[in-house]
Amino acid sequence: MFDFLKKHFGTTVGRGGYPAVNVDIVVDCAGAPNVIDEYLQFRKPKSRLSIVGVSSEPILLNAARIMSSEAIIQGSRAYDTEDIQEVIENLASQKTCVSDIITHHFPLERINEAFEMASDRKKAIKVIVDMD
Repeated sequence: MFDFLKKHFGTTVGRGGYPAVNVDIVVDCAGAPNVIDEYLQFRKPKSRLSIVGVSSEPILLNAARIMSSEAIIQGSRAYDTEDIQEVIENLASQKTCVSDIITHHFPLERINEAFEMASDRKKAIKVIVDMD
């Protein structure tokens, strides 16, 4: 992750003179278990990590890294009534191309199978249950 971010955003001097990625805000939408630790390892002092995606497994955090970098880690549920209304409007007006992220369709009779598939992040991104 560090090499990719360094290439796109450059580096700055972090705490203790170590190189840090020159970004102020990192948004974790994937929830991959390594993201938080790598962020803490290469973060810019006083930068912010916003966690949107979550791992299904518990993640250990290094409190000393958080404290020494003065990093800000915040969660974001990302859904409120206004967000949901905006999504419905975007879907209705076809502003958002959802076909690229839908990986599976299931009929209502196979809803249990659909939930099993949706819970496996290695196999599915978005699973649709057709109500017809």
